[in-house]
Amino acid sequence: MAYVQGFLAYQLVTSPTGIVLADTSTGTDATIASRRITILKSDGTTLVPSGTTTTTVAWLLSDGSTKTVNVLDKDYAVTITVDWLNAGGTVLYTLTSIYAFNYYSMSFYETLLQAQVSNPSLLMNKNWLEGTSLLWTYIDGALNAVSLMGDTTNAQLLLSKAKWLADNINLLY
Repeated sequence: MAYVQGFLAYQLVTSPTGIVLADTSTGTDATIASRRITILKSDGTTLVPSGTTTTTVAWLLSDGSTKTVNVLDKDYAVTITVDWLNAGGTVLYTLTSIYAFNYYSMSFYETLLQAQVSNPSLLMNKNWLEGTSLLWTYIDGALNAVSLMGDTTNAQLLLSKAKWLADNINLLY
């Protein structure tokens, strides 16, 4: 059976700093010896775990079909490339996908909703309603920029605006 490369990437609620990658490849190729991950931010720089001296992360076959890479200190829109390598380090297969990791903004949004449930009068506060609506617009816009337009640059701009709202809660709410 021919080898067809594939992977998924996602963020866990229980560990928001990590990107979990799952190799979903099918078929076999005995020449594959390892994998390599590149996480590219929209500004062209890479995300790697602290202490990593390269711009990529090794994903050994002995690591299994999943690997967690702890690199997220805030929300990012990224391009992730996985390369499948032979024993000499030559790329045999490569696959690239884009993602918007938005746990931090969504967590803040959920906090706002919980406050609203416990204090319904917040809906009467114009700043509250506008700020919360704006936050959701930024989060949703970032997801749409990635999923509909393949645009990590605008997705990152929107995620950065959402972070600004969270960081300036006292000014807005």
